[in-house]
Amino acid sequence: MPNNVSLLCAILCLCIGAVTPVSDVTAGEGLAHWNLEELLNLQIKSFSDKRDEISKLNRTQMNSLIRSVQEALDMLKDFQNKAFIKTMSLSNCTLPLVPSNGGLVCVHLGGVQYCKPMCNQGYDFAFLRRSRVYEECGKHTGFSWTTQYVGGRRLAECIATPFAISGVSTAYFSDAKCQQIVATAEMEQKYVTHFLGELKNKTIENGHEEEMDFVVCGD
Repeated sequence: MPNNVSLLCAILCLCIGAVTPVSDVTAGEGLAHWNLEELLNLQIKSFSDKRDEISKLNRTQMNSLIRSVQEALDMLKDFQNKAFIKTMSLSNCTLPLVPSNGGLVCVHLGGVQYCKPMCNQGYDFAFLRRSRVYEECGKHTGFSWTTQYVGGRRLAECIATPFAISGVSTAYFSDAKCQQIVATAEMEQKYVTHFLGELKNKTIENGHEEEMDFVVCGD
């Protein structure tokens, strides 16, 4: 296992272990059959179940715990960002900025990268996007993004508002926040499939490269 992944596991196990020993979490079972994702999810679930114990920590312990968890989260986000950069680099397009409080649903068809800006519930686009469901990038654009913003990398911004009126109805994550959606392959695929359907309605459907489908979230 790479050193940085080992460090991530150690951070989580240490900060969670301060509340619940690993042996308690696994009920005496051996850890050999647990993969990294299963083990971390189990530890995090146990951590969430220990609210009473956490509430009894003193201020210094709490600050230390927050720092450790934040370090682990920052590391995970770094891995996530590197995966996004690696996938996007296959298109030869400039790396788009992912909108905070939202995300991008991206697919690759016929040598063109298409990305659909999305906002979380409670947020809306800064500019009207009803006629711009997606932005695109390919040889025909000089591998630059079609965008309303100067600079070429920002595709959209999501701002806090009780009303979502600037985009089409499908331009908002309706089930949960973006980060919750990408946590399950089924939910992520739901948004990718819907975007592919929207492109098909515009007769854009040939040369689909499925391995370049993804949903990426902003902060």
